[in-house]
Amino acid sequence: MPRTRRVVLIARLVFGVALFIGALGVPAYAGTILAGTYTATLTGVSQTTVQASFALNTTTDVFSGTLDFTGNSIFNGVTETFSQAGACISGVCGFALDVNVSGDTLVYGIGLNENSGSYSAAGSISKANVDGLWADTGKVVVSTPEGGSVALYLVLDISALLALGWLQRSRRGSRLASVASERAAA
Repeated sequence: MPRTRRVVLIARLVFGVALFIGALGVPAYAGTILAGTYTATLTGVSQTTVQASFALNTTTDVFSGTLDFTGNSIFNGVTETFSQAGACISGVCGFALDVNVSGDTLVYGIGLNENSGSYSAAGSISKANVDGLWADTGKVVVSTPEGGSVALYLVLDISALLALGWLQRSRRGSRLASVASERAAA
């Protein structure tokens, strides 16, 4: 097999591998998960806390999480799990929840700034004439999609670019070799 043909076959193989490696790196741009947890004491109700966890999928703008009430009040044992679309404008996201849980009226909202990684959450729970209020602010934890790491995806993308560069260089070399062999034959 002539050297030129071998270089072309190797170049095609490298190109295919580079495309595959590049495709592996695409999920790095798929969005992230911003998550937070906190415990807050309810005002207006004695010895009762809410343990909250939430997450925002920045690809779908869906908030999900759980509110769990514990303590020495009529709200002990109340749990609400939610998953619903929020609204995001220029990196500021939020959602509001207004549900009836076993006769308790639960109102909850989160405002989240993707740029600073900070959140504000507030809510109320009511039953008969008893109202409990809470609020919390803090920072979210950022995680990458599919449990991978951004660094790994970027390394894969860089390796794909290097492979494409090598392919371009090998094409130029094979063109020069074919021109040189044509001139030698003439």
